[in-house]
Amino acid sequence: MNTQTCIITGGNAGIGKATAIHLAKNDFEVIILARDSQKSIDAKAEIEEQSGGKKIRLITVDLAEKSSILNACEIINSDYSSIDYLINNAGIMKRTLSTNTEGLELTFAVNFLAPFLLSRLLKEKLQSSNNGRITNVSSALYKKGKLPSSVPPDPKKFNGSEAYADSKLLVLLDGMFLSNAYSESNIQVNTMHPGVVGTEVFREYPKWVGSILNLLIMKPEKAAEAVAHISTSHSFDSTSGKYFNFRQTESIKNLDQLLQQYASIESSTRELLGI
Repeated sequence: MNTQTCIITGGNAGIGKATAIHLAKNDFEVIILARDSQKSIDAKAEIEEQSGGKKIRLITVDLAEKSSILNACEIINSDYSSIDYLINNAGIMKRTLSTNTEGLELTFAVNFLAPFLLSRLLKEKLQSSNNGRITNVSSALYKKGKLPSSVPPDPKKFNGSEAYADSKLLVLLDGMFLSNAYSESNIQVNTMHPGVVGTEVFREYPKWVGSILNLLIMKPEKAAEAVAHISTSHSFDSTSGKYFNFRQTESIKNLDQLLQQYASIESSTRELLGI
């Protein structure tokens, strides 16, 4: 049996790292896309140690920067004949306005533009798999999100919690959009809320916030089991265009209307990124 290959963004911490450990224990070849840092190197070593897995690769990338993502995709497209699973897991929540080198707000760039790019630039490799699959990790907070009136969103209107919710709505709708666009490409695309988890997405908040959250919410390992299951279980080989709240499917209110609105955003995003 051929080893299946899975890419996980943000695999150096939280749900991403826990998912990488879970999959490596089950004999997947795991490619971690994470920042060039000692933390990422240490995470790779920890995944190898805890899983006993030898097929763990770290490809360094700054998910806030288009040029870095393009470089990572060039490496993947050059080194691999196919990719079986892409888990767009990485996410950030910024309390104050921060921008990348192109002047794009970081929450929008990391949470939406990065998975948008990866899901398109790696399409050929996913299509080369017998059953390529993409999972976008969103959040139940998408329900508080609104679609931007312009692409990119106006930074003058930045609000941290609103930007996070908006980005999670965008990544959810992009998953739905791609499930239709890739329907004849043998690529399944789904989106999920992994549960409320105490991860580094809250790292800019005071430590007491994290302490309280840790008392109320699930551990990354439990969420990772759900992410791995939805992303790679053969029971979902023919499932596409679904939203999972943890392990259960959940309908999206006014989905058709939202997708009609999103179509123009998708086109504008392609124009913004030049793809």
